[in-house]
Amino acid sequence: MVINGIDATRRLLGLLSKREAEVIACIDVVGLDAAATSQALGISVTAVRVARHRGLKRLRALMSTPPARTAPAPPRPVAGPA
Repeated sequence: MVINGIDATRRLLGLLSKREAEVIACIDVVGLDAAATSQALGISVTAVRVARHRGLKRLRALMSTPPARTAPAPPRPVAGPA
């Protein structure tokens, strides 16, 4: 299964808090600056910077963690003498 960039972005943003996802979407996806993001979301510029920092930190941690592997299949019984 191939995941395109938009699907991957949506999936990753879905792992963040609502505020972190909104801030990162405004700044890093749409291209707004901190002041415009602050106005769009109705929060302070400081809150924008904090949410972006925390969101990016969480994304880095998520992306550096290898995906969970499924448990290996149990060993097959060895056929003994008949």
